[in-house]
Amino acid sequence: MDSTEFVMSDTLQHWLDNWEQCLDLWLECGAATPSPQARQRLQDWAELSASAGWHEVQALAAVLLDPGAAATAKADALLDLLSWQQCARRIIEANQLQAS
Repeated sequence: MDSTEFVMSDTLQHWLDNWEQCLDLWLECGAATPSPQARQRLQDWAELSASAGWHEVQALAAVLLDPGAAATAKADALLDLLSWQQCARRIIEANQLQAS
């Protein structure tokens, strides 16, 4: 594994940790819409995604943050983001296996 793969793995782990913190904050309020604190974390995470070049992820987060978005659009965006989460986990696990 070269240094680029290590950096990518660290970036993915940081991104994944931030996303999971967003979900934790959202679930704490037990509501269909995120709390103000969760919304702020989600906004920060969307900016992190954009800075990492993951503009598709940023667009999905924008749907979740849009108060005018339809419930079905928000549900679709959340499912897509959960898919991204699983892909990131698998990439991290594959990198860890390759490193060992």
